[in-house]
Amino acid sequence: MGAGGKLNVNKGAACASLRMPGLGRMGFVGAHFTAGQSSESASEARCQDFHHVLSTLRPTGAPADGGAGTGVPDNFAQVEVLFFTGDLNSRLRVRSDAEAIVEAFKRVDTARHADLLRQDELHYWRNNGLAFDPRDGWEEANIGFPPSYKLIADSAGHSSLEGEAYVYERSALPAWCDRVLWRARGHCVEAREYSSRYSTGSTCGSSSPTAAPAPTPISPTRLPFPDPGVWAASPFRPLRSYCSDHAPVWASFDISPGKPISKLSAAANAGPYDAEVMDAEGLWRAGRIVDRRGAAGGTYELLIARGPPAAPPHFQLWRNVLDRGQRWRQLEQPATLEVYSVSARAWCPGARASRADRQLGEGQFVARFRMPDGASWAEKILESADQEKTWRFLVAPQ
Repeated sequence: MGAGGKLNVNKGAACASLRMPGLGRMGFVGAHFTAGQSSESASEARCQDFHHVLSTLRPTGAPADGGAGTGVPDNFAQVEVLFFTGDLNSRLRVRSDAEAIVEAFKRVDTARHADLLRQDELHYWRNNGLAFDPRDGWEEANIGFPPSYKLIADSAGHSSLEGEAYVYERSALPAWCDRVLWRARGHCVEAREYSSRYSTGSTCGSSSPTAAPAPTPISPTRLPFPDPGVWAASPFRPLRSYCSDHAPVWASFDISPGKPISKLSAAANAGPYDAEVMDAEGLWRAGRIVDRRGAAGGTYELLIARGPPAAPPHFQLWRNVLDRGQRWRQLEQPATLEVYSVSARAWCPGARASRADRQLGEGQFVARFRMPDGASWAEKILESADQEKTWRFLVAPQ
């Protein structure tokens, strides 16, 4: 399977598109990117795969010379709602020697996934605008499941799909190779679930996996697998895998036609930032509460967004009010800028502080900012000339 003749015999992409009333053109891409542990050349090849697939594959109905006059986009980069899934071969950006593999599995075995996700290649691409750039509207739900690669094939159909531990091939680094991302223009697409487990999938935007309504069951359907006891009970659950060294990854979504997806401009133009959110890498990022909706159990969820002129990553994430202090937190003082803390190795939200007791030189000012522990504050004298080096704006200066 190949895309435009570029990718090799067992790598490539397949696509489908359809027109939905109120949504326009919707596209689905399933891809298998270049393999190989995360050397720079392999990583660059995977980024090239992404851009090649988007520019080469054509939606149904697009003529060979382009879609002009047909109402059909020329390529999948122009589709209004696009889901991009598959084995993207995203690896960890760490050494691949025996010691590094042992250290990685120590984190997997103790469910310290956030430590490894900070080294995830796909997150690196997104944060640096190399592929699936958030500034182009690409989104991925928070990852709350173990690495999907590399499992021992034929290990009892991957018993982890019923809550037990994955059976890994421990001579290779674990990785989140298998992913689901999306991009929407002019519509709101929100992930309900993103998981690799059969019956204990994480629920996006909810305080617990049981908070969201259960999928409507369908009549059991016999599947053509070796085990006669394998059945499909719900369209929202993956099939069990018997021959792959990857665990299946799946997601479900709510789509609101005609509702603009991006509230990033609201985050930038509505004043100082007032919250922080824990991102997929386990880092606290400043944002602004821009929307609210009801949730299961009589609770509610807040939409926290970060957009230009704040530096990437840009996002819009729903967080349940019950998750305050764990997945999001309020800023006691509004933030208009970020200061880089050398001791914390992190960008910290803050604002200018008036300090008459300090002698300041020309172009200097004092900033007060909150440290990543969420409890302590610090002050620092900054130079206006060091903007984007030691400090940067979150919102446009007045």
